[in-house]
Amino acid sequence: MGDLKYRVRISTSIDKGLKEALYGYSEQSDIPVSRLMDKAIACYLKHIKVPYTKQSISKQDKP
Repeated sequence: MGDLKYRVRISTSIDKGLKEALYGYSEQSDIPVSRLMDKAIACYLKHIKVPYTKQSISKQDKP
């Protein structure tokens, strides 16, 4: 596996129903699971008022 320049691999376990919904929505919307996870985690951290700094560059961030 090649190194990732702006991202990091993690491993975790989630509910089977969440996995099915996540991958189904990813396929339907053509949004990669990694981007959906970024958004979901960012929204949750904002909801519980935990500050963070985004360190990756995505196509959506480019001018």
